[in-house]
Amino acid sequence: MAGTVNKNVKKRLLIIDDEADTTASLAFTLGGLFAVDTCNEPMQVLATFKPLMYDLVLIDFRMSQMNGIELLEIIRKTDPKVKILIMTSYEIAFLHKGCQNSATLEYLIAQDQIIRKPFGKSELLAKLNKVLEVALVPKQ
Repeated sequence: MAGTVNKNVKKRLLIIDDEADTTASLAFTLGGLFAVDTCNEPMQVLATFKPLMYDLVLIDFRMSQMNGIELLEIIRKTDPKVKILIMTSYEIAFLHKGCQNSATLEYLIAQDQIIRKPFGKSELLAKLNKVLEVALVPKQ
């Protein structure tokens, strides 16, 4: 039937972290609830990412090639509708120091789209579900 949504279809989730153990662990934890893909190379994501591929992207803030906010901003140019959750073990004050675009960071903070490591499964699921429901990061 046209216009109906199949609620049994899993949301598509991309997990990006330069630590392979982290992406593997998160994929194992979330695999039964989401259709999960992982990537450990931000530049590979940029080469293959297409609009409407994912409902949500979970990005680590600190990676070797670029930080998660920089990656988010590039992904947004390809797919302005994808939802984003940034994960980090750093304090918010540190994120400000490592971030070129403070407006994007401030929006993520205001919308509660940052999760601090370490986190448990229930905290992560609650945050992912909340992010799937909130407004998008505005275009810069």
